[in-house]
Amino acid sequence: MKIIANYAAIFFASLILHSPKLFAQNEKPAKTAAAATVTVASVSKAKWTQSIETQGAISSWQDALVGARVAGLPLEEVRVNVGDQVKRGDLLARFDDRTVRAEIAQAEANLAQADANLKQANANRERVLTLQNKKAISEQDALQFITQAKTTLAQKALVEATLASLKVRLEGTRVVAPDDGVISSLSAMLGQVPAIGTELFRLIRQGRLEWRAELTAQQIAQVHIGMSANLTLPDGSKLVGKLRQLAPALDVNSRLGIAYVDLPAHGSARAAMYANGRIELNQSDALIIPADSVVVRDGRTSVFVLNNERVQQVLVSTARRQAGQIEILQGLKLGDQVIVRGAGFLNDGDLVKIVPSDAAGG
Repeated sequence: MKIIANYAAIFFASLILHSPKLFAQNEKPAKTAAAATVTVASVSKAKWTQSIETQGAISSWQDALVGARVAGLPLEEVRVNVGDQVKRGDLLARFDDRTVRAEIAQAEANLAQADANLKQANANRERVLTLQNKKAISEQDALQFITQAKTTLAQKALVEATLASLKVRLEGTRVVAPDDGVISSLSAMLGQVPAIGTELFRLIRQGRLEWRAELTAQQIAQVHIGMSANLTLPDGSKLVGKLRQLAPALDVNSRLGIAYVDLPAHGSARAAMYANGRIELNQSDALIIPADSVVVRDGRTSVFVLNNERVQQVLVSTARRQAGQIEILQGLKLGDQVIVRGAGFLNDGDLVKIVPSDAAGG
């Protein structure tokens, strides 16, 4: 039996060695990997503006505080509200001025009396001086009338000063806008009897706002007055301002300096609003590709470069982004073909099929 088994094994081995096609006919052919459908774009060069990305608060250019200039009088009328546009000299509020007017009337009467007394005293002095020249009156009596005339003159001056002070007080019963602007806060109330200096209104002078961009010492060295700044407001709207002034010193705690950027009037901008922005520096050449070409995996940034019909994964360094494009600092050269649509599904060495961008979008 062992001899028969050995002969059988030798027979089949001979068949395999001399007739491999008999067994190969049942093997299936290897499949070719399917090509991924992608779009490509060329690395190009463009003039891009360098910029500083930062943030800061929107503030009023200057605030104007409108306070009470009289004391002991109640507010009789408040004419404006928060958000109202006012012009310089516009009446904002008014105090009850009846007491002041009565005091003015009394002072005017006192002035008339002082004027009459002064005329009488001057007439007496003139008569005394005539008599003194004729030696008809003593020096002591003459001096008494002359002194009386001077005292009456001083009394009239005092009454005039009192009347002038009361007229100033009367003007203070009218609270007026010190400049053009927008009322930003109001604390005046009807019937209020505030002390002198109590804040009644606060307004944004001339309605001007500014963006106070926070910059490091290195960034401050890169900017100068007149540069443009592009802001993005919380509602998504855009605003362009111009750098007016740089702070002469940095904050001792944050080590940041302030760049003051004048802003145009804009309905969405509000004082105390926080906004992100970009200060434009100068233009420079940039190698750019579509931002969709960039793939981030395992903390590494790369793109897929077309090599014949296959792709090669290349690590890159990126920088600025603008309008769907991204700047490449390292890893690519001008004219390289990179995968755009479909890049996120590729691996190094994959076979790809190139289609036009519009066909891929459909």
